[in-house]
Amino acid sequence: MNAWPDSVAKTPAVAVLDRALRDGRLAHSLIFQGDNLALLETAALALADRLLNPADTPQVYPPLKHPDFIALRPEGKLRQIKIGESGGGADENTMRGFLGRIDLTPQVGRHKVGVVFEADRMNAATSNAFLKTLEEPPRDTTLILLTTHPYSLLATILSRCLRFRFPSAASPVTHPDLQPWLELYRGWLRQLTEGVADKKGAAAQIFTLYALIARFERILDETAAATLKQEAGDAKDTMTDDELEALETGISVGVRQSLLSEIEHATRAFVADQPEFAPLLRVPLVASIRKLEECAGLLRANLSTTAALEEFFLASLRLWAQVGVTRRAAAAAA
Repeated sequence: MNAWPDSVAKTPAVAVLDRALRDGRLAHSLIFQGDNLALLETAALALADRLLNPADTPQVYPPLKHPDFIALRPEGKLRQIKIGESGGGADENTMRGFLGRIDLTPQVGRHKVGVVFEADRMNAATSNAFLKTLEEPPRDTTLILLTTHPYSLLATILSRCLRFRFPSAASPVTHPDLQPWLELYRGWLRQLTEGVADKKGAAAQIFTLYALIARFERILDETAAATLKQEAGDAKDTMTDDELEALETGISVGVRQSLLSEIEHATRAFVADQPEFAPLLRVPLVASIRKLEECAGLLRANLSTTAALEEFFLASLRLWAQVGVTRRAAAAAA
């Protein structure tokens, strides 16, 4: 039986999953979300192993080779999960093919597990087809959706699944200016939520916003350049232009994702440090994380870093400043 990944073995998510398995109360539809897709896949396979290979099973199969394990992955240049042809002739790696296999009875055991990798790659048609199965799930079947962008999923899908967050296993960004940047960001949030009293204070918040964007871009560029130098090494001179461009792009995307994750963690920590204001901060927290994921999506679509960050920070400014307005109004009325 696969062990839980070391980095998540003692997390609340795993504790809840193990308890639900022990009590026979595991939900039929789960979302595993986090910053690192490889970690989510490992966690999903470990759970699938427990479901497909219980202690009394006569024959053990690795999850990926188990006859009752059904996988669906994005494919093609656009990395989309395809809907597939109607009429029962859909390829296996399409949503219709996936759902057709899900509806079958288990072949060797008592349970089936279906895993949708990178579930945020479903389009509207694919999502709606999947939603019908969530509404009337097959018996003895567990569906697991893996995503690094949960807010890209339909709200109706999110509402029908239990969500488990797994921490990132990615290497942390070690740029010396990252922690000062995060402190500036948290200070900016703090001032917004405490309320801005005059035009001078409002202008200061705008100036800080654009300072955050400029410093973020510098940290991103310098970290990506240092990583490229380390990974390419002496081989850089022998690489073709296409090989070098591919390596640079991959490194830039990875560093950018790590830095966006740092913003998410800092935002969540900012709210967690103020439990007395939790009801007031919960709505802007969810909205700002959703906006951050939209920002990541824009960056994946090759929008400039400056434009995407500007959209995120301007949205954050409106969200958190409204908290400040509410707090100042409450204080004045008290």
